[in-house]
Amino acid sequence: MKRTLLFLITALTSLQLAAQSKQASARPELSVELMANKDYSYYVGTWRWTDSTSDSEFVIKLEITQTPDPDWTFDYLKGAYRYKKNGVVVADYMEEINKSKQIMPKYPIYITADSDNNMELGVRDFELKDGYGEHKHHGGSSYIKYISDNPQQIKWVIIDDRQSGSIFADEKMIDPPGISLPADIIMTKVEE
Repeated sequence: MKRTLLFLITALTSLQLAAQSKQASARPELSVELMANKDYSYYVGTWRWTDSTSDSEFVIKLEITQTPDPDWTFDYLKGAYRYKKNGVVVADYMEEINKSKQIMPKYPIYITADSDNNMELGVRDFELKDGYGEHKHHGGSSYIKYISDNPQQIKWVIIDDRQSGSIFADEKMIDPPGISLPADIIMTKVEE
């Protein structure tokens, strides 16, 4: 009886691991399938948010691009930003939109759509550095959402998923808490 029970547990565990392995190997195709044929055209162009009380302005420019890997190809949005705070330009990465030839994380802004067309936002923070001296990456729960046609508007939301900071296992990568960019704003399209 014990041998039969042990055999069944082993067989079920093996089947479960085999199924997980099969799912893991299918993920790239699944990801490409989810991201394929998404309509990014609503987001292309230049968008601006202003706050006259603090003399602040946040401008982003978004373009459609494609992954450079021919074996794993899908469209996504790449972008850049300029941020003026209290009348002073504190960050201007508008030229960076055309400099990087790398896949998504190297751009100041990148956006992908998931299966429900949620627009997942990734953005590099101009002020915060991680443990490797790179600009902090905001991603995870951050997103943009098209909310209006007249005028054309999007909601821009950065969520700090690591509120208390995060130290990874190798203790070299420290991701500090905080956000230096506007975190929850409505932006209006100013240019196609």
